[in-house]
Amino acid sequence: MNLQHVFAQSDAIGKAVAILLLLMSIASWVVILWKAWLLRRAGGDVLRSVAAFWQAPSLGDAANRVQG
Repeated sequence: MNLQHVFAQSDAIGKAVAILLLLMSIASWVVILWKAWLLRRAGGDVLRSVAAFWQAPSLGDAANRVQG
């Protein structure tokens, strides 16, 4: 028994549930990938900010470099 056969034999509620589950699964993966991309980007920003902070000649300059 394959998934296509089960889908063909189900009623409207069964088909709606299957489609809803598929859509929610796709939406979950979109959120997971988007969050992973944001975390990777934030990690790079942290590394650049730390390097700019420690290379600054004074604390005021360091704060300006990290913000901008």
